[in-house]
Amino acid sequence: MLASLLCQECAKPASEAIKDAKRAEIAARVAAAQAERQKAEALKTFQEAKKQEIDEKGTSYYGEHQGITCDACAVVPIFGYRYVCKSCASHDVCESCYDAWAGGTGVMPNKLAKQTLSTNPADHSFRLYKERG
Repeated sequence: MLASLLCQECAKPASEAIKDAKRAEIAARVAAAQAERQKAEALKTFQEAKKQEIDEKGTSYYGEHQGITCDACAVVPIFGYRYVCKSCASHDVCESCYDAWAGGTGVMPNKLAKQTLSTNPADHSFRLYKERG
């Protein structure tokens, strides 16, 4: 009888330790998901602020970029905002494709396929082309 009581007493703390470990694992997953969500929200806020800054300048300022083709969707000429990659030679994209790319978290097609482009987002650093078209 005493042996069975000891085993039951030993088993209870072991099961509690397992439950505590699972709770800690779940709490860590929740914290990681919340951190990822906050990171995504911060990126979205930054993108919205940047877009508002660009919108304040007006699309008409950037106009039509004669002879420039969007390497993602193959539209020619690019009208409005034009983004160029700092890392790639002659890699231009329109505003729609840049927005779809979403800072490397989205997808940017390569319909023009005139040049081989890396699919790794870390290889691309786009900036707004600020000269009039």
